[in-house]
Amino acid sequence: MRIGAIPLVIASGVGSAARQSMGAGMIGGMILAAFVAPIFVPLFFPGSLEICISHP
Repeated sequence: MRIGAIPLVIASGVGSAARQSMGAGMIGGMILAAFVAPIFVPLFFPGSLEICISHP
């Protein structure tokens, strides 16, 4: 998916500013999510598990 967004980042011509910003946001968001998710998922898992068990 990240590789597929590279053409958006290197776009030129009419409407390229919108494509470049969209591609940069996509790539940046995917990279950020790859580093943040492994931290927050284990943090919130015990609490969500407790909620699911107490409310069948």
